[in-house]
Parts: sequence; structure tokens; C-alpha cells
Amino acid sequence: MAPPGGLRVAKPFAERVQSGKGKLIRGALALLLNWLVIAWWMHYRHHSMEAQRPVDVHKAPPARPPPPARSDSAPKAAPKAAPKAAPEAAPRARPRPPPAERPRAAAAARSDPYATNETLVLGAERCAAFRAANPKLQRRFAPAGLFNSATNALWRTVLNNCRLTANGRHDLFMTPWGKHNPASWRGKHTAKMFSNASVLKWAPRLASVLPLVIVKDPLTWMPSTCRHPYAVRLHMAQKQSKTCPSPHLAKPVSVAFQADRVLRYDSLPALWRDWHAEYYDAPYPRLMLRSEDLLFDPAGVARTVCDCLGGDLAAEADFVIEGGKKGVAFGHAQDTKGRRDALAFYGDATRRFENYAPDDLAFVAAALGDFAPFRYFRYDRGVS
Repeated sequence: MAPPGGLRVAKPFAERVQSGKGKLIRGALALLLNWLVIAWWMHYRHHSMEAQRPVDVHKAPPARPPPPARSDSAPKAAPKAAPKAAPEAAPRARPRPPPAERPRAAAAARSDPYATNETLVLGAERCAAFRAANPKLQRRFAPAGLFNSATNALWRTVLNNCRLTANGRHDLFMTPWGKHNPASWRGKHTAKMFSNASVLKWAPRLASVLPLVIVKDPLTWMPSTCRHPYAVRLHMAQKQSKTCPSPHLAKPVSVAFQADRVLRYDSLPALWRDWHAEYYDAPYPRLMLRSEDLLFDPAGVARTVCDCLGGDLAAEADFVIEGGKKGVAFGHAQDTKGRRDALAFYGDATRRFENYAPDDLAFVAAALGDFAPFRYFRYDRGVS
């Protein structure tokens, strides 16, 4: 029967609620779909623009103007005075040769406790293969290292002074498997930074990432670890010692790289050796760099990395050195040192042997003496 007076009968309350839910769900799905399309379009547009723009080669500094002519008190009418030659035009800058052909710049004279006076690197022979396997747009670098090894300072130094393309960044804050985790975790573990990086679950292709492994002198690394162990679980005797790691170098330690993945090592020297050995024996391209070189010769370290990546290094006048103030680069928390303090501390050869007895040094020599990077980086100086 039709309602009197042509009045409309309201739908039951349950039907209206159900209808409202359906409209809300459809609206939310449409909004999510639009957001995903916009995110994909912005990602695609960003990479397309990078590919189309020319490489931004650092401009050479302008040539200095010739000095003004000196006023001379001699008479103007000097007999047979030779005419002044016109100043020569500044020569044109030659095109920069590819990284593999660049001659190695002579290292500036310096004084360090390892008596090398040069920047040392392991793995440069694999750089050409890394560049050949990865277009410049896809190349990335990422720091790796044990705790207290200045991984952040290395990342900032290369990021600020090496340019691969005009726009976009080619750095990762850490290797995809975690900068402090062992190299054997590569391809078997994904750091949270990348597993939760975006809705699209983007992660870099492993072969396109060049690990920059920073290595610190074990004699200075072990006391730093005693002060700030982070995930390293020291032996109780080491925790109670005011001269840690002495006299308990032979005590076992463990490292909680993840809450559910704790690895055990025979001693602190064994941890240092075994962790770096995995990168030293790795078959893929990687660079192993000295932490001390980053302090004594940051430009040399940045040049080594930039050449390997195939990038352009900042001009000397534009080079940014990290660690100019306390809290930026060299250390953590109250152990942090500004660049000036770090140079004074790590440049003093006697500081390496503080808190080490002869028996301690003999133990280090026995544990690390046959490890190639320990000898190559001159960490065996004064130990064996």
C-alpha cells in the first residue's frame, strides 16, 4: 500500500548503516589507489629527470689575475730596455680522464704513528668491475664497520665531496644488511631501514652497492669498545677493570648483532679479526679503508672512493672536512672528539700502547700477526 500523501518511507536503520559502510570503504580504497599512483609517478619522474640531466662536473676555480706591474724607481729611458712580454692566457682545462687512467696524486707529507705517510686501501683492483656492472645512475656507496670505527664520518665525508650525477643522491646510510653486521649476512638479512623504507618496499640491488669498510687500529679500538660497548657484551672482569681491555684480553666476548642473533668470540682481538676477515675474503667489490687515514688525510680517502665510483671530487677550496667541531665525527657520547683533539690523540704513537702490558701486546701479536689487513695497514708496528 502506498504511503498517504506521497510520503517516502525511510529505510530501516540497519540498511542505512550497511550502505554507509560500503560507501566509506569504497572511498578509502579509491583514496589509497590515487595515493599509490601519485607516489609511483613521482618516483618515476624523479629517476627520469636524473637520467636526462647532464653530469654536474665541478667547476675549476677561476684563474687568478696577473699581479699588478711593480713601480720601479729606475729612469724610464733606460738604454735598450727589453719590452715587457704580454701575460700569457691561462691554459684551457684539459678534460678529466676516466678514473682508471688518473695518475695517483702524491700524498702530502704527514706524521702519523704508523710511519706510512700515505693513504692505504684494500680492494681498489675491483673498482673497474664494479663500474662496468653498474650504470652511473645506479651506483651507490654505503659505510660498514665495527662499532666505534667512525662509519658516520666516512659516510659524511664521501657524501659531501663526491658527485656522481647532477641531481639525486648515491649514498646509503648503511649497507642493506646492516653496517655493523658481519659481511656473511649480505643477502640473508635486511636492515629495518630497508625493510620498512616505503610502502613500495624498495630496496637497493645488492650488486649496485659498494661497501666502504672502515677499519680502526685494534689497539685503539679495544679501549673505545670498553668505554662504549654498544652491542658488545664484555666479560665481567673486563667491565670491572679500570684499564680495560688489559689485563683480560683473553676473556671471551659476545655481540648481539640482533636481539635474537648473538655471536660469540674467543676474545676482543678475535672479534676484530673475524669480523674484518669476512669482508677481506668477500668475492664482491668492496673497499677497506683505514679510520686513521680518514683523520690524517680525508681528501685522500674521498678521492679513493670517488675514483672507484667514477664520480667527481670537490675542488680543494670546496672540500668539506667532517669533525670540525665536537660531536660530529670522531666518536660517540662523552668519548667524542673533534678533529683537532682526535689528531692530537691518535697522532701520538705512545697513546696506542696505553694500558697494555708486554704480555697483552704478545697476545695481540699471536692473535692477529698472521692476519693480512693487520700487517698491510701497519697495525703491527710496535706490536710484533
